[in-house]
Amino acid sequence: MSRRLMRALTTLAVIVIVAFAMPLGIVVQSGYETEEVLRLQRIGTQASRDVAVPISVVADSPDVVAVVGVSIGVYAPDGRRIAGDGPRVADESVKAALGNVLAQSVDNSRIVVAVPVAVNEQVGAAVRVEASRTKVDRLVWRAWGMMAALAGIIIAGAAIAARGLARRLSKPVDAITSTVVRIGDGDFTARVPLSSITELNNAGQALNETARRLGELLERERAFSSHASHQMRTPLTAIRLAIETEQLAPRADRAEILTESLIQIERLEQTVDDLLSLARGTAGPRSPVDMSEILGACLTRWKPAFTRAGRQILCLRSAAGVVAVSEPALAQVLDVLVDNGLQHGAGSVELDSRLIAGAVVISIADHGQGIAPDDISTVIERAGVSSGRQPIGLSLARTLIEAEGGRLTFVQAHEQSRFEITLPLTAS
Repeated sequence: MSRRLMRALTTLAVIVIVAFAMPLGIVVQSGYETEEVLRLQRIGTQASRDVAVPISVVADSPDVVAVVGVSIGVYAPDGRRIAGDGPRVADESVKAALGNVLAQSVDNSRIVVAVPVAVNEQVGAAVRVEASRTKVDRLVWRAWGMMAALAGIIIAGAAIAARGLARRLSKPVDAITSTVVRIGDGDFTARVPLSSITELNNAGQALNETARRLGELLERERAFSSHASHQMRTPLTAIRLAIETEQLAPRADRAEILTESLIQIERLEQTVDDLLSLARGTAGPRSPVDMSEILGACLTRWKPAFTRAGRQILCLRSAAGVVAVSEPALAQVLDVLVDNGLQHGAGSVELDSRLIAGAVVISIADHGQGIAPDDISTVIERAGVSSGRQPIGLSLARTLIEAEGGRLTFVQAHEQSRFEITLPLTAS
C-alpha cells in the first residue's frame, strides 16, 4: 500500500508539474523571441534614420551602422539590396516593409525584422535586420534548465511528503489489519491504537468495540458452558435420589414418584433454557421483580433438597421492595448461592432481604467454617475453580449480578458466612 500510494502521489506531482511547466516554457520561449524581435526593431529603426530617401537621388550607397551579431541591409523600392548584408533580392519580410508594414519573421535558425523608410507617407526604402537564434535558444535552454531543476526539487519534495503521508496512512491501516488477524485467531483482547486520522480512528474504535463485544460474548459462552453442569447437578441429583429411593422402597402409588420426577425435569429444562438465554445475552428485558415472590420461589425450589440433607433453609424476612432485573438471572444467582451453602456450608441457610438507601440487599448466609481471610478478596473473582470453599458457580453469580447493575460481596462475621446481593430499587 505504501509503495502504491507513493507512486500515485509522485506521479500526480509529475503530471501537475508537466502540465504547468509546458505552457510556462512556451511562454518563456515566446517572451525571449519577442524581446529579441523588439531589439532588432529598435536597431532597424535606428538604422533607418541614416538612410536618405528618395534612393534615386543618392549617388552612393548609404552607410549602415555595424552591430555585433546582427546583419543589416538596405533595400531600394524595387527590391534590390543597395547596402549592407542580406539577400540580394528582397525576401518576404522586405517586400512587406516596402508595402509600409513593419514585418518580422522567426524560424528555427534566425529572426528577421524589416522596417519601412518613409517620407511624407511614401515608402522610399526598407531596412532589413537579421540575427541568429543562438542567443534566444541559449536563454530558453537556460530557463528550461532552471525549471527542470526546480521541478526536480519539487518532485523530490513531493516524493518525501508522499512517503511520510504513506507511512502515516499505512501505519494505522496495518494496525487495523494486524488487529483483525489477531481477532480472527481468537485474541479478543487485541485493540487498535488510536491515530490522528479521523476516519481510520473511527474505524479502529468500531473494531475495538466489536472485539470487546465478541470477547464478552465468547467469555460468557465459555463461562456458562462450564457452569452448566454445576447448575444442573442439583435437579439431576434430585431425580437420581428419587429413583434410587423408589427402587429401595417402592410406594404403592407410582404417580407420586412420576410427579416428583416431572417436577425436577421441568426444573432442569428451565435451568437449561435460562442458561442458554443468559449465555447469549437474550434473557429478555428487565422487568419489576418483587422480593417476596423471588425469595419465596427460591425457598420452594430448595426446601426438598435441604430436607433430604437434614438441614433447613429459612427466609428470615422479605423486604417490600421492587427491583428491575432479569428474573431468570436473579433466580440463577440465588440458586448458585443457596447451592453453595448446601454443598459447602453447615447449619441452616438463611435468606434475608433489607432495604437501604435506594437499594435492596439480599443475603444468603450459612454457619459453616467460612473462607480463609486470604481467600476472601479472591473467592468471587476466581472463575473456573472448584476447590474447598471456592465453587465454580460464584463467578457465574458475580457475572450475572454485575450485568444487572448490582454487586455481589462476601462477608465473614460472627461464625457466619454471608453473601450479599445489592440491587438498585426501581423508582416508583
